[in-house]
Amino acid sequence: MIVKNIKWETDGQKISHLPAEVELPIGVGECRCKDFLNCEDNSESVNNYLSDRFGWLVDNYNLVEN
Repeated sequence: MIVKNIKWETDGQKISHLPAEVELPIGVGECRCKDFLNCEDNSESVNNYLSDRFGWLVDNYNLVEN
């Protein structure tokens, strides 16, 4: 899965090193939902992964299959 068009919650600060796109490692965002891309469990897992890895909260993104 790839997270695209990431909008970071930076409290108005301009942070140049935050990516707009990230490929997720295997195991992140996996759940048993039939609609994988719209699964709420995936959203929480992806949000946690991105914030843990980059240190900032995520406001919005698009999740797509690669």
